[in-house]
Amino acid sequence: MSRCTVPVNPAAACVHSARFGWLNLGGISLFLLAMALACRLARAGENDGGTVDFAESVLPILTKAGCNSGACHGAAAGRGYLNLSLYGSRPNQDYQAIVHAPGGRLLDLQRPEESLLLLKPGGFLDHGGDVRLDPESPAYSTVLRWLKSGAKAGSLETVRNIAILPQESIAVAVGQTARVKIQVDWRNRQEFAHAEHIAIDGAFPAGKRLDAPVQYLHELDQILLTASRPGYWPITIRVGPVARTLQMWVRPADTPLETTETDISDPTIDRLVDLANQRIASEVGDTCAPHLLVRRLWLDLLGRHPSRAEWSAATKQINQGQKQQLIEQLLAAPDFWEQAGREIVSWIPHSTRAGSTIDRQLSMAVADFLRKKDDLQELARSMMLVPTQIVDESPRARSAQSVMLSDEGPHSLNQFHNFANDPRSRSELVASVWLGVRIGCAQCHDHPLDHWTQDDYFSLAACWAEIESAGAVRRSAGRTTTDLRNGRPAVARLPGKEVGLTDDANPPDVALVQWITDNKNRQFSSNLANRIWFWLMGTGLVEDVDDQRATNPALNAELLDYLADTLVSQQYSLRKLVREIVMSDAYARQSASDATKLAQRMSAQRGVKAIHIPIDQLASMALGAAWNQASDSQSTSNQMMTTVPPSGCSRGTECTDPFQESMELVSGDDLNRLISELVSAGEVASDDFDPMLVLQKLHFRLFGIHADQTQKQQWEPQFEAAQGAAEDVSRRLQREMIEDTVWSWIVSDRFRRSY
Repeated sequence: MSRCTVPVNPAAACVHSARFGWLNLGGISLFLLAMALACRLARAGENDGGTVDFAESVLPILTKAGCNSGACHGAAAGRGYLNLSLYGSRPNQDYQAIVHAPGGRLLDLQRPEESLLLLKPGGFLDHGGDVRLDPESPAYSTVLRWLKSGAKAGSLETVRNIAILPQESIAVAVGQTARVKIQVDWRNRQEFAHAEHIAIDGAFPAGKRLDAPVQYLHELDQILLTASRPGYWPITIRVGPVARTLQMWVRPADTPLETTETDISDPTIDRLVDLANQRIASEVGDTCAPHLLVRRLWLDLLGRHPSRAEWSAATKQINQGQKQQLIEQLLAAPDFWEQAGREIVSWIPHSTRAGSTIDRQLSMAVADFLRKKDDLQELARSMMLVPTQIVDESPRARSAQSVMLSDEGPHSLNQFHNFANDPRSRSELVASVWLGVRIGCAQCHDHPLDHWTQDDYFSLAACWAEIESAGAVRRSAGRTTTDLRNGRPAVARLPGKEVGLTDDANPPDVALVQWITDNKNRQFSSNLANRIWFWLMGTGLVEDVDDQRATNPALNAELLDYLADTLVSQQYSLRKLVREIVMSDAYARQSASDATKLAQRMSAQRGVKAIHIPIDQLASMALGAAWNQASDSQSTSNQMMTTVPPSGCSRGTECTDPFQESMELVSGDDLNRLISELVSAGEVASDDFDPMLVLQKLHFRLFGIHADQTQKQQWEPQFEAAQGAAEDVSRRLQREMIEDTVWSWIVSDRFRRSY
């Protein structure tokens, strides 16, 4: 349109005038009135039978109805004769599938009301997915108008992004109503989404379920949300293929939002934890006893149980106000780096944690690297990058060699690649460990809950095509991997880039590693911070730790940002970030076996952590006995923290069968022998044998605190009953009672879990 005339499409006039800014001061009021009228006419025209765009209006309706979900026609193989892209991520593909295949049978443009596209989801014909479009709804009418207008392709433009306004985290009281709008980003414009295009998960339509914690209703272009129960309620909002999560923090009714006492101009871990808990009026727990904090520090930082002497001395330091000095001593110990190596290797999916040869070698290599250079950014680069093994003077080979450490034989950091078998699994491995994301589902379709596309998946796989791990890890220049969608070699590209990595002087994996570990890549630093927090606190700010995405935001986003910023500003020093976390009040919080998952993730309370040390080794450490490694073929070093996850388990936490675990403890010959030998040789054989004193000493070794009077009163009747027998019989009975009591302590949750 070259001049201002009465337009055929009034909406075009709105866009055109906005683009060129045709305003004159003399007639501005008349002009604005005319433009407002034109826009209203355009909207009214659409509502009353005007043009309906397939990608902008029809696809979002099908998405909201679930027609293109993974459980229906959006599955990789489709459903029945119709195969749609997941959540409408490929409008052109979907238009062809609906309009032209199979044989155009879904549409009847002569009699639009009788199109299968309406009759099946409308419930007029048998449909495996039940009624998806209410014939009385505006959504049904919109699809019908599209059919009546000739089912034209239109823009075939997909949603680029959505934003929840005014913000993606809101705090309200029970009974209060929060109002949000959903802004949709198209290629060259933004607009607020219609109610019929918005799919909401995590809240229920008002009146549908009276017991729902959050209910919603639409009012014009706003969503009104009302909560009936206090707590944290994440609500996923989707428009077409793009989804984001609204974090709704609900405090009890008539409870003011108290934020004035928390100063966030100078943030610290504890200030940010307090601020988050104020949103839902949650009270934080008390500080744990000093002896429990000592045990927690030893297990977390050194990967072993404190000896009796260490426990006593460290508890005394804390009581004397020398906690910082104690932590500095632990962070300077060689055991700290060994523990760090084991923890970092445990980030690798399907690592056995049972002390396999490759696990031990890689954890030793990580520990050696960090001991010499405390830099997680450089560690990540060194684990991912593979040197060129062939003598080659080409620019490409020199580039690969210039960024690599030399191979260190059996302790090479490159053994990281032995946990993947091919370029595709390697790209998934790297994404999981170093970005904290799961890209595996993008092999078959665009990620339904994140921005990763199939193009990203095969481009990332192509970046690793030159790396082989069959036997020794090595680089084979010129190798490619196949894009399974077309059978051709995949093109190496960085995520979000359209131009391939074709620079002969820089191998694709080198460019990718530089992009991953760049200081500007927030996902890299946030992932490291979240994993370190999980290591020390037992729960992640994002859970699972390998599932960071827009629809799974951090429970305390401000805290995660602070930890990530701290890590970057301190040159990715592991020791400095660990020091700040363990010095916090949140770390020293008292544990509670009944602490809710929300309270643990909010750091209001500490939960109970599993200890990844075989029970025999843990007991020998605590009791001061020598551990005979040869007695257990599954054991590793006496400080190795190990747990064997079930076969096929891919969760971020270990899965255990309590019954099986108990049976293994009952039949633990090594454990029984350990207790018997310790009691017999160390205490019972003495002439001045006092069973009560023996139990008190052993109780202190296991729990770092003397038994209370109630426990002593439980022991006395048992020993008194045995004293009536002959001396040798009495001594044997008392010894057995001691062994049974100590055994019950060792297999108790109180000892086998970290409190």
